[in-house]
Amino acid sequence: ILQSVPVLGFMPGLVLALVHLFPSSNLGLELAAIVMIFTGQGWNMVFSFYSSVKNVPTDLREMGDLFRLSKWEAFKKIELPFSMNGLLWNSMLSMAGGWFFVMTIESFSLGDKDFRLPGIGSYMAVAYEKGDLTAIVWGIIAMFTLIIVVDRVIWAPLVVWSERFKYDRDSHRAIPKSVILEWLKRSNILGEYFKVQDEVLKWLQHERMASQEKLEEVFHWGTSFRRYLPYIRAVMAVFLLMGTAYGARSIYHLLSGNSLVNWLLVIKYTFFTGLRVTAAVIIGSLWTIPAGVFIGTHPVWTSRLQPVIQVVASFPAPMLYPIIIFLLLKLNIGLEFGAVVLMLFASQWYILFNVIGGATLIPHQMLDVAQVYRVRGWDKWKAILLPAIFPSLVNGWITAAGGAWNACIVSEFVLYQKKELMATGIGSAITKAAQQGQYPELAAAVFVLVMTVVLINRFFWGNLYRLAETRFRLEG
Repeated sequence: ILQSVPVLGFMPGLVLALVHLFPSSNLGLELAAIVMIFTGQGWNMVFSFYSSVKNVPTDLREMGDLFRLSKWEAFKKIELPFSMNGLLWNSMLSMAGGWFFVMTIESFSLGDKDFRLPGIGSYMAVAYEKGDLTAIVWGIIAMFTLIIVVDRVIWAPLVVWSERFKYDRDSHRAIPKSVILEWLKRSNILGEYFKVQDEVLKWLQHERMASQEKLEEVFHWGTSFRRYLPYIRAVMAVFLLMGTAYGARSIYHLLSGNSLVNWLLVIKYTFFTGLRVTAAVIIGSLWTIPAGVFIGTHPVWTSRLQPVIQVVASFPAPMLYPIIIFLLLKLNIGLEFGAVVLMLFASQWYILFNVIGGATLIPHQMLDVAQVYRVRGWDKWKAILLPAIFPSLVNGWITAAGGAWNACIVSEFVLYQKKELMATGIGSAITKAAQQGQYPELAAAVFVLVMTVVLINRFFWGNLYRLAETRFRLEG
């Protein structure tokens, strides 16, 4: 739900509250921007880790039980390593998700107020408003440069490092290399740092053994403190209920300001946006699934194409929307259908990155057996590839749908050559209500959107998740 709610849905309340807390500085606005960027980053990593933990092979679980691992040890030695590959690819995607809304977050209007933050997003927003082609080109060059540097310095070494966590015991794949990682391995400074770290850990362990009596005193204090936990929890529950009641009352007053006609319009807008979200996910799947499987099962191509994919996926698509709109108008395609293309740029990378992450986990023995028995074409896809990547694919579909819902605010309402282009949908309704300060209409739009996402999660995505957890599991 939190991933699917468009940024502008909760932006007004968040911005106004934090600006009110810090009226004499820009700190409130900066904090609001960070929180909103987080909403475009965090949830796909949560989905990835959840899916990985649910699909840990049974033999690994049984081995952990055999060695009597605690919950923390099982997390550290089984769950986290097994999920590392998917978590890494989704972390790359999270960075891309943060860049996607940078123009919207750093430059926006609420009613008669205009908010701007220093950054590349607001820079590009002003450049497009003024039609300054030189400034636009320099902004695009700066973005590409930054993305390439981050990829080569951070993500490329991590991709090589993550090879050690693959669930492929007899793998003979060619391991990709990273110049930065090799340089770090040979670094004398880092070597000395780790030596000092080891000495510090040994000293701390010695001090812990020598301070057993103090630890027992702390433990005794903690035991005494536990007596008061029920009372503390009761007080916190009371405050939580009071806050919830106050929030529910405020929301009720906002929602009650809408007429029946407006509610029906919001439902209609949500239906049209839902069709576009579905179309974007389906179209994106048609090319990302075969491409992701090919890249993920060929380590050489993984090392070659990962930087390209990362750069393309990380570049904020809204910065290119004017160019895409120009091409769509040249082809006589209006925004009613063109919004699907714009949503596609926001959703397809979630599927591609998750499919690549899932395909890299396919044990090479399975592919070798398929080759020996001459299992090719659709039979290979049906028997091996699709079942193996299905948990990752479900995660990609869910995050892609959430990304498409979130992107509807910039896909259904576009400024082009100082003209407002709108498509019938909940995204344009939310954008228009936020800009005009019509908070009852904004609350109604977000409420209906949340209810729609809840129903979809309950009756569709939930069933797919259970199917992935029970039928399509990678077992050793």
